[in-house]
Amino acid sequence: MIVQAATGDRTGATNEPAGKEWAKHSQKWFKSLSGGSELCEKMISLGLWHRFEPVLLPFLNAIRAEVDEVALNPGELKL
Repeated sequence: MIVQAATGDRTGATNEPAGKEWAKHSQKWFKSLSGGSELCEKMISLGLWHRFEPVLLPFLNAIRAEVDEVALNPGELKL
């Protein structure tokens, strides 16, 4: 789902307006704070953080290092 949103994949859209809206998800979810919050909330509500943490935590820690923030340890980020 994340890859489809990131690439603007319209597969499965029921009509052209829905397809256009789906294509905009990459801008909404990945290029705005509100979109990032929405994506995070969705991942939490679906209970997916535990599956994504091994992949996403190193990425998040790389970003944190660039802005002089302390790295988080696995299991430390409580959602």
